Amino acid sequence: HARTHEFFLILKGSSSGRVGGRRRVFRRGDYVFMPAGTLHEFRAGPRGVELLDVFCPRLDLERPDIVFPRGGGFGA
Repeated sequence: HARTHEFFLILKGSSSGRVGGRRRVFRRGDYVFMPAGTLHEFRAGPRGVELLDVFCPRLDLERPDIVFPRGGGFGA
């Protein structure tokens, strides 16, 4: 997100993805703060994930200020 900071806390299950180009696996109790402009992507783990996701300022779901990396994705 170009203007929106994001924080999430894994409550249950797991998730994997990339934050700032680094591959990570997140499990219950893990948390991440991503300042505005931090490239990230996530996928729920095999048994799903429940998380608390906080955006500041409030994320406008009509226009979520999403930023895509050059080339259109993170790649494999």
